[in-house]
Amino acid sequence: MRKSFVAGTVATLFMLSACGGGSGNGGGVSTEATPTSKGYISSIVLPKFDASSAYIKIDGKTYHLDNEVNRVIDISGYSKGLHRFDFESSMNIEGSNGKKNYKESHTGKAYLYKQNYSVILGADDQYVYKSSADGNQKAPEEGFTIDSLQGEETPIEALPTKGRYTYNGEAFHKDEVGKLTYTADFDAMRGSGSITGMPTFGKVTLKSAEITQVEDQEEDFKGVGVEDGVAVAEKVGSGTYDLYFFGPKAEEIVGVTTLTRPGDPKLETEEQEFEIGIAGKR
Repeated sequence: MRKSFVAGTVATLFMLSACGGGSGNGGGVSTEATPTSKGYISSIVLPKFDASSAYIKIDGKTYHLDNEVNRVIDISGYSKGLHRFDFESSMNIEGSNGKKNYKESHTGKAYLYKQNYSVILGADDQYVYKSSADGNQKAPEEGFTIDSLQGEETPIEALPTKGRYTYNGEAFHKDEVGKLTYTADFDAMRGSGSITGMPTFGKVTLKSAEITQVEDQEEDFKGVGVEDGVAVAEKVGSGTYDLYFFGPKAEEIVGVTTLTRPGDPKLETEEQEFEIGIAGKR
């Protein structure tokens, strides 16, 4: 996972980072999500764009990304678990190096995984459209990404001081959903686990990694988690995983596993990268 404690991956919430307007350059953790009166999450915040006319339409509702108010998505009516929506997005982009201005639009599937204290946002960007004076272009896009982790982070002083706790939940990649099991040993301050039930990857082992404090002053994030833990999949290859604790007493974890399938020059296949969203509770 590309560390950057703000909403948005390289595709910055379903739009190309080359636009230059996103609020960050990598997927990460945010504390902007709004709690309800019971302490549970009721809304999430989309990244702000400086580009003109930037908007995204999710589940039939349009959000203007250059507006502070209209970037908030009310999720209080959604049940816990995984939700899938069609999305479309568009923004005007200024040409560089003498190139003309153009309009870029994206369509695909948006994914929302909701827990009491944490949320995962993901996207499967399927098509990109570019419109300019030089003509219109349409091209297929491939790549499922985990774009944002939001919620009520757990401060390090609120972690259990001893004992082992097992977090059970789900892992998802596009429409493929598997089972997550992760054990945090707070005596040793280490965690490990596995993902099962996903045909594309086979069993994914999340190897033992250190649980540490994670802080980013610029984004006002101060929590606890695992970063750059080693992940090994039976069918794809190896990679890393990041996860973070959410809730006033570390009730939940959310994160992302990134796996790389090596390319093969003999078969003329290119390297592939896969991202899996992971979420669980104890």
